[in-house]
Amino acid sequence: MIASAVSFSAISVALLIASIARTTEQAATVGAVLNIIFGALGGLMVPKFVMPVFMQNLADFSPMSWGLEGFLDIFLRNGGVSDVLPKSLSLLALGLVMLGMTLIVLRRQRKV
Repeated sequence: MIASAVSFSAISVALLIASIARTTEQAATVGAVLNIIFGALGGLMVPKFVMPVFMQNLADFSPMSWGLEGFLDIFLRNGGVSDVLPKSLSLLALGLVMLGMTLIVLRRQRKV
């Protein structure tokens, strides 16, 4: 469940970036920068328990943190569906929002 949610949200964000970018270089740069920012904020580069409290609170808003925590729940904490359901739903919601934004961008580009 968490793997599907992570994949869906990642693909949705990639589609939004691809629809906005005018060149391959723009898309690659924006994608790389977003990965670094979300990874740093989400606890992938530095574990959350090492971060100051305000950074730990900020990490809760990072989609990468949701995915990481979901996978940690399954692999390290022996969690089940009920443990990863909130994180999976958050990632699915993000994916739906990003997909909706992609559709809006593509419709506007088609009109122009």
